[in-house]
Amino acid sequence: MSRLQKGLTTLILLAALGLLSALYLVDRAMNTGLNLDEDGEVLLISPGLSLAGLVRELAQREILCCPRAFALSARISGAATRIKAGEYLLAPGMTAEDLLRTLVQGEVMVRSFTIIEGWTV
Repeated sequence: MSRLQKGLTTLILLAALGLLSALYLVDRAMNTGLNLDEDGEVLLISPGLSLAGLVRELAQREILCCPRAFALSARISGAATRIKAGEYLLAPGMTAEDLLRTLVQGEVMVRSFTIIEGWTV
């Protein structure tokens, strides 16, 4: 094996090791629980909010342990363009992966109200 081939093989192995390490760290961050209050928190996503805006809000509220991993995972999985607007309840015990799945499936909070007979809205 020539010196060039050894160098190229080493470079490829290092690149593969770096990629595997990055994937491991993203997976670990996505399976870490969210930093929430005991009662959970409400997250409001307005129509047209970008992934960067969502990640910025989650980072400012210190909900995610690793906002970059969340954004990267959303982009890689294609979820970044499928996040639905709405009001979401973030429950204690949720992971970042659960949050992303909830936002993509559009599992919004449901509120009930009663209209008293005879009243109009």
